[in-house]
Amino acid sequence: MYNKSTYFNKITTDLTVLARAVETKNKLSLTDDAKWGEDFFKDLLNKVYGYNLVNLNEDEQNSVGIDLGDEAKRVCVQVTASNGSEKIKDTLASCDKCKRHESYDELYILIIGYKKKYTAAFTSKFARFTKEECIWDIRNLLAKIRSLSPEQMKEVMDLIDSQLTGVITIDPVELSEEDILAIIDVLADYTQKSLDSNLKDSEQKYKLVKRDEDFISRKNELNNVDDILFNGEIRRSLQYDKQIEAFLGNPINADYQKKYFVFTEAIQKKYAENSDQFSNIGALFGFIFDEVINYENRKEVDDQKLLIVLHNMYFNCDIGNNPA
Repeated sequence: MYNKSTYFNKITTDLTVLARAVETKNKLSLTDDAKWGEDFFKDLLNKVYGYNLVNLNEDEQNSVGIDLGDEAKRVCVQVTASNGSEKIKDTLASCDKCKRHESYDELYILIIGYKKKYTAAFTSKFARFTKEECIWDIRNLLAKIRSLSPEQMKEVMDLIDSQLTGVITIDPVELSEEDILAIIDVLADYTQKSLDSNLKDSEQKYKLVKRDEDFISRKNELNNVDDILFNGEIRRSLQYDKQIEAFLGNPINADYQKKYFVFTEAIQKKYAENSDQFSNIGALFGFIFDEVINYENRKEVDDQKLLIVLHNMYFNCDIGNNPA
């Protein structure tokens, strides 16, 4: 029997690890024109979107502007590890110079990692290019994969297994006290400047909530969290709950406990007041993630560690709707 949740959990883990590895460059020497990355994502996009992309660099070494192309569907893709605005502008300029829009109607820029919230204006001769719809990252791929049938998802999982085995390893994240300090500092600073400037302090005390599987199920139901979201994205972060609890429960870190609750109270208020924007807690995670990775102090925060802290905020009932 097919198990869609199991397949998606495995795919999510592998692609998230790949994104982190590429971003930190500590496990893969993957550069913008790396043949391995182009071939892997060519096969993945063909499987997920039904394209028939070919690697243009096989026939045209260092193909200008784009790496992959499907002439029949008139779709082309640039695969890159860079998420800066300049990289996108350079890609669009190169495509315009080489008149790629005459051969293709659609250009997608696939970032192996996480894109930013771009404020720059991008111009292109591709009539359908918009930064909202045509700049993809790992999250866009996962959203599309999540919509596939169990049979299709199994094929994607098998493809990833066959190509990533021996290339990446899944190691536990080393979450240090310094990491937690940095994350709470950025979240509190972001709250004061961008979220709710009226919140200055909190009288809450950190207390680990007692919960069982029934409690978790009821909380997930209240927040529209399905098994795929919880098991595929949240549960893996919960191995760090005791570590975060120990940090926040330590009297030495009382100031950081206050900062922690300044943020969670502000984000809880936003969640409650914007139910149309946040259909589930995953949408709230995405909002915070997008805001913080584009925030001025984002360089101090590791993306994966930020998500670990957010997931544990939810698990400990500091954000999200809670059962009575």
